[in-house]
Amino acid sequence: LGLGLGAGVGLAATVTRPHESQHHLTASQPALSPPAPHVRWDSFGFGLNADTDAMWVQVWREGEGWLPGRLYQRSRLALDPAATVINYGQALFEGLKAYRRNLDGGKETLALFRPELNAQRMNEGCRRLLLPEIDEEGFVTACAATAMANGRWVPPQGKGALYLRPVLFGSGAKLGVGPSREVTLVIYASPVNTYFKNPRPIGLLMQDRYYRATPGGVGGVKYAGNYAPTFAASRLARAGLREAGYDEILYLDARKDTYVEEAGAANFFAVLRPERPKRGLLGFNLYSNHAKDAEPPSPEEEMMRARGSAIPVEGAEEFAGLEVCTPTTDRKTILDGVTRRSLLDIAKYVLGVKAEARDITYEEVMEAEEAFCSGTGAVVTPVGRLRRMRTDADGNESLDPEVQLKHCTTPGPLTMKMREILMGIQEGRLPDVFDWVVDAKQVARAGGVAFPTSFCRATHRGYAYYGGYKSCWPRFSYREL
Repeated sequence: LGLGLGAGVGLAATVTRPHESQHHLTASQPALSPPAPHVRWDSFGFGLNADTDAMWVQVWREGEGWLPGRLYQRSRLALDPAATVINYGQALFEGLKAYRRNLDGGKETLALFRPELNAQRMNEGCRRLLLPEIDEEGFVTACAATAMANGRWVPPQGKGALYLRPVLFGSGAKLGVGPSREVTLVIYASPVNTYFKNPRPIGLLMQDRYYRATPGGVGGVKYAGNYAPTFAASRLARAGLREAGYDEILYLDARKDTYVEEAGAANFFAVLRPERPKRGLLGFNLYSNHAKDAEPPSPEEEMMRARGSAIPVEGAEEFAGLEVCTPTTDRKTILDGVTRRSLLDIAKYVLGVKAEARDITYEEVMEAEEAFCSGTGAVVTPVGRLRRMRTDADGNESLDPEVQLKHCTTPGPLTMKMREILMGIQEGRLPDVFDWVVDAKQVARAGGVAFPTSFCRATHRGYAYYGGYKSCWPRFSYREL
């Protein structure tokens, strides 16, 4: 029985467990299951929309390192009440999607979008929280295997994606404050649509009662504890001002209440139209911060521009003079989102628009031509209205007048063009010129992931075995490791 991922993940000696006698494993790879029938994919939002079949589990123990990981039946985990994840919040998570793509000749494939960046970001968090680092290639393989094992829950092309949630947490029991001696990596899945259904512009509220992160903290990593403190702020926007159309909080920096940071759990972008820089009598730029515009592009930038030019774009000339900006991650208070990085490249190398990460004041945002949020869940969600709530020294709150952006009722054209290109690459309607897409089946095969024989038979039979997919997999137990 092959239980591991292969080289680089710490493949242990092969063992046989009693509960696996009816779950014989095979080295052959199953075909991608067609979408489950009678499912209303269009009704899904961003949530747990189905009881999916399988999850990946892998355990690390002090003195042993990473034990071999494998696929198990999606089920609950039994943790000691003294586990460090419960008592001290030692946990990270990631989020990425698998897309069903139609190829020439009627074949389908399952694609992951830039999973290596999720692996790199998780290891940044491991170093911050003193969790054992993962093997990045093995992480990608585990994500690919989880996607393939839940293939029937991948929506048809254009109707959503299979969301993968890797969670890394301290599972060992410990009363004293300190890192866990046992750590578990779990990857589970759910079919989803976008976080904000329909690309209608949402409203954001800026306020100075709550802050998401501070310099020197953990805002720059996907620490699980970053999210529960935002619940109260989100409720302030949604419940307190729902009648005004505010859907989420746009956080300000904790030091000066001046610079915008993240929008709820998403990155934030502003589309600005900067004034032309003034020039002296000889035509030289009088503003030094524009001098970098004249710098020649690097060889890497030239290569990216050449690749980006292979994507056909209509109407790009209307974006001339615009600037796409997103808050800088230099202070480690903002998550460096995979979607965020991809959109910066799309703006710069496909659309030819100036794009940069820098400090953005809330006054600049109020003057923006367009604004939008981005993330694995949010994808690209346009923003139409903004308002600021202020709190004085006595705790009294007041609201500034609402600002409606130029495109407050319908999405802005640049926002929608970037969304169209991003989703086109992800779903296979546009060429993958930047090599962002990873074939899940090929990765799982190359990693040597073993699937149960019963699952392979079920896949090839179509849905004659529909009710038995979940039972293909053994149940996980810490005691049997």
